[in-house]
Formats: sequence, structure tokens, C-alpha cells
Amino acid sequence: MKKMYFIIAIVLAMIILSAYGCSSTTTIIEEHTTTTDTQIVTPTTATLSSITIAPASPSNLQVGIPQVFVASGTYSDGRSGVDISSMVVWTSSNQNIANISSSGLATGVAVGSTSISAYLDGITSNGINLTVVASSTVSQPTASNFAWNFDIDNLQNLTMSLPKANISESFVKHPDNQEFYFDVANGPEVDDQRWGGAIPALLSGPEASRLVQQNATTAELQQYGLGTSVSPSTLNMDIKLTILSSGTPTNYEIYVGDSNPSGTIYYIRLASNADVYTVDKSWYDVLAGIITDPPYIATALSINTPTVSSPTVAVGATETVNVNVTNNGNVTGSFSINLLIGGNIADSKAVTLGPRTSQTVSFAVIESSPGQYVASIDTEHNVTFTVQ
Repeated sequence: MKKMYFIIAIVLAMIILSAYGCSSTTTIIEEHTTTTDTQIVTPTTATLSSITIAPASPSNLQVGIPQVFVASGTYSDGRSGVDISSMVVWTSSNQNIANISSSGLATGVAVGSTSISAYLDGITSNGINLTVVASSTVSQPTASNFAWNFDIDNLQNLTMSLPKANISESFVKHPDNQEFYFDVANGPEVDDQRWGGAIPALLSGPEASRLVQQNATTAELQQYGLGTSVSPSTLNMDIKLTILSSGTPTNYEIYVGDSNPSGTIYYIRLASNADVYTVDKSWYDVLAGIITDPPYIATALSINTPTVSSPTVAVGATETVNVNVTNNGNVTGSFSINLLIGGNIADSKAVTLGPRTSQTVSFAVIESSPGQYVASIDTEHNVTFTVQ
């Protein structure tokens, strides 16, 4: 009897296991296992499979000259040639020979060889051998050896800005005296001596031998901070100028993009083409100085046309002559303002004006005889009033 009870117990256990342990399905969702009666399918994210670098066989690189590298990714979903240059970690096996920026811009430092590679998400590209050679000798440049060549006599106006600092300066040539003024033709006069060689350097551009990339692609321009749809706020400097060509004003724009990793050179181009050149940091600094320390004349007094309180006053009454004067210089100056009546000095006042500040100076005039009088501050600024 005991044996029979044991057999019955085994059968019941098998029935229970069959009823409760074998009716469910097991679904694997990514790396998690769950028991449910409904199957859930979750799409997986494509993963990076490999990285390739272009150019695969770069030409020998001269010391101080840059080379753009582009990293492309292949993914598990079949996509390939995806530009991941700004995502990867760039590495030069010997930074004493050539260093490389986070955007893939390598610059030769010394003669020798190094290997350039890129890393992302656990994937490392094959190393690309880069050989750096000595700089070639460049002959003394002539006018024909410059990237562009504008005659300063044909320069009509110029606007220079440092977008990242949100500052700019504009210069306009006066049509009559051909001198340059700030902002408008009757604004403060520019001190041409303080321009120094900066404007001629700008108008000739870099030496033609400093061409880095001719007809650069959109991806290559972006590596230099000079993209085809560049936002002015991303530039280190933006320069707009109008040149008179055969009597017709023509507008040009010059982009100044990124510097190399060591900050010794900058990359520039005309907005109208995709040729990239390098300029020394000193070239950039001189032009930036015109913006941060504008070439105002040290002290330069400008005098507006005087006015009177009334065009007609009685004999013995007070006539007030007002004149607005401005120091257009970049340093504080003291000035003597002389009032002339009929060509003779009638009064004089001393004023001290800070840089680019104005003040109204007033003179009280009393005449004892009737007549028409001319009040002037200098021979070019006068006003007439009548005493009766």
C-alpha cells in the first residue's frame, strides 16, 4: 500500500509541473529575461563597426604647414562613410613630429614620421603614416605673389569685427578729401599713421606660397573653421570691404577661421572662393589691434556750427552764442575755444575733454551799437545776429 501511495504522489507532482511550469514563453529583450504571455520586440541601436581615415596616404608635410584628416565610420546597420571627424579622439603617436587638433587638423612640428589614428566607442582606426619634412625656402614676395592684391587708393570702406568678442569698427573714405573717418564720412578722422602696415597687409593678403588647400571641400573648410555656410559668430575675425574697380564698387569679405593647435598661424579665405591660406599670428594681432584699440587721432578737436539764443536782440541786451565741440582723439585733451566778433577775439574759454566726448560752450555777448554782427569760433564756423 505504501508503494502505491508513493507512485500516486509522483504522478500528481508531474501533473502540477505540467500545469504551472510549461505554459509560459520566455522572451529576451536586449539583455533582460522576463516571463510573459506576450512577445515584445525592441529594435537595437546600430553600433560603430570600423573607422577609416582620409587621406590614407598623405603627401609629405612641411614643418608649420597643416594637413586635414577626415574620419569616416561604418555602422552595424550597413551605413558607411559617416563623417565622425568631430566625434573621434585624434592621436599623433609622436607629437614632437606633428600634433593634431580635436577637429583632425595636423600640423608639422619637426622633421620625422608619426602615425595618425582616431578612436571612438572602443574602435580604433588603422594608423596613417605622416612624414614631416623641412620647410621649403620661399623667395621674397612681390605684388604678384600675394593671394589677392587691392590698391589702398581704391578702398572705399572697411568693416572689421571680432565676432566672439562682439566688437567691430567701421571706416569710410570721404569722397572729397579721400581721408578715412570712423563710421561715416563726417565722423571722427582716422589717424592713418596708427594704421601702420596693417591695412596694406590686409589688402594684399597672405603670400601666395601660403596656400594650404585649393578648392577645399565643405568638410575640409569646416576643419579650418571656414565652412561654406559659416556663421559670423564662429569666426575669429570677419572683414568686409568695398573696392572701387573700374569705377564700380565691388564688395569683398574675408573670413579668419581657427588657429593651429600652437596658435602660431590662422587660416583665412575670401568668402567668394574655397582657397585656404595661412597667416602668421602677428598678421592677425595687428588687425585685431585696430578693432580693440581704434586708430583715433591722439587729440583732435571738431567744432560744430555755432548758434545764437535769438537772431535779434536789443542794444545792451545779452546775446548767447553756443557751440558744441568734440574731442575725437583717444586721449584727454585741453583746448582753448575762442569767440570772434567781426574777426576779433571777444572771449576765450578753456575746456578739457575726455576721449571722444563733447561739450557745449556758451559765450555771453553784449553790443552797444545797432547793426549786424558775425560771431565765429574759427573762420569756417560762424553765425550772424542783429542788434537793434
